[in-house]
Amino acid sequence: MNTLLVRRYIRCILAEARRQQAAAEEDPEATLAAVQTARANKGDVAEGIVGATIVAKFLAGGKEITMNDVWAVLENLGKQTNRNLSAEKKTTTVKKEVTYKLPSDVYATEKSGKENTIKLTIGLAQINFAALENKDYFDSIGGIIRAAIGYASSPPVMGIIKEIKKTKATNFVEVVASGLENQKETKVDILISVDGEPAEYGKISLKADSKQLGQTGKSWGSLPAVPDVSVPNQVSTEKAKKYTRGVVDLFRSLFGIEIDQALKTEYLDAWEQNTRAPVLAAVKAVYADAFAKISARLDGKPDELQDDLQDFLTTLAIGIRHEGALNDEGVFLLKLDNGSFKLLNFDNLVSLFEDDEKEIDIEVSWVPEDNLPKITISVGVDGVDYGPIISVRPKISPKNRADRLNPDYVVGEFRHYVEKEGGLERLIAVEFNEDDAVAEEAQEKQVASAPKQRRR
Repeated sequence: MNTLLVRRYIRCILAEARRQQAAAEEDPEATLAAVQTARANKGDVAEGIVGATIVAKFLAGGKEITMNDVWAVLENLGKQTNRNLSAEKKTTTVKKEVTYKLPSDVYATEKSGKENTIKLTIGLAQINFAALENKDYFDSIGGIIRAAIGYASSPPVMGIIKEIKKTKATNFVEVVASGLENQKETKVDILISVDGEPAEYGKISLKADSKQLGQTGKSWGSLPAVPDVSVPNQVSTEKAKKYTRGVVDLFRSLFGIEIDQALKTEYLDAWEQNTRAPVLAAVKAVYADAFAKISARLDGKPDELQDDLQDFLTTLAIGIRHEGALNDEGVFLLKLDNGSFKLLNFDNLVSLFEDDEKEIDIEVSWVPEDNLPKITISVGVDGVDYGPIISVRPKISPKNRADRLNPDYVVGEFRHYVEKEGGLERLIAVEFNEDDAVAEEAQEKQVASAPKQRRR
């Protein structure tokens, strides 16, 4: 059976190669564009889409915009020079800038006649910028663009537009979409600033059609343990640069637990062998140890439980915020998904879990997927069951796609993911009322199951 599947896969590859060769003979440039866009990262391209959409909304003075308005901004940007071009070294990134004068009949201006301006900067890997400039690709991701237009029409962006409209001072608005820069120290993918200062709701971490909140590589990890587990991420920037974050640091940061060091040798040996069977066995051992220790923290003696549970909740909330925003303050996660958007505020989770007046139910589950371990955390608040809020799982994939049916393939990608689940969105989504005021209201859901533990 496996042999048949492999043969069919090879036949598909050969057929696709013949099709691309025939197309290349007819139109080499079109084929190149198709290959480029097929390899593009949709989430990275979305950064440029959101940046261009915000600028289009400003240029329209806050009025309704369409996909054509967004494309007009991108088309103009495409005509600009790549700021990353260098005669000294080869570059794999593209960075372009374009500046507009905001319409003076819409935005207030000084008596001197000096006009308000807005500058757009987009920096992406070459393959993603090629997709951003490709009209066919643009048309193919209409759901993401409609979601970006919805976001640009929401109070966070409209509030900035309205403020600039009424102020008589001249303003310089800057929209920077360049998430590939300084990725180790910030998760801000899009920054909206006014006169050099970040706007309210202006620091955005973007997720398009993705559950991923954070990740770490295959390393075991070497960050020093933090004595106070209530602040698991307080390692100085300079000190952190000397270490490689790994799976041990991930579980410590999220749950305040220490993975058994006796598992380190097996884990590192498996990493060296780099084949699926030993890697999978070592990973399962680490996740089983983590699950047991998380469960132990939630199953303490009644007289000791409450203080440790509060400590666990604080650690978890700060750890989740770290995965989504690192140590940046005021970062919001913007989720774009099939024509709609949500804005998530991680600070809300910290405040919620530190509120002594709230009754918190928390449960840890072991939910394997595709023979890989997966640890899920579910939460209830004041009798309302929000279900899973995050999950942690490994990703192990073959170096060569054709080997994926081999039970002991050579490993190509090996890392650990932290993923947001639906309950987290319901807990910390920012909602907007008719008066454009921001309200933090969780969507209630009937309790579906008994809690594992409860803080009273």
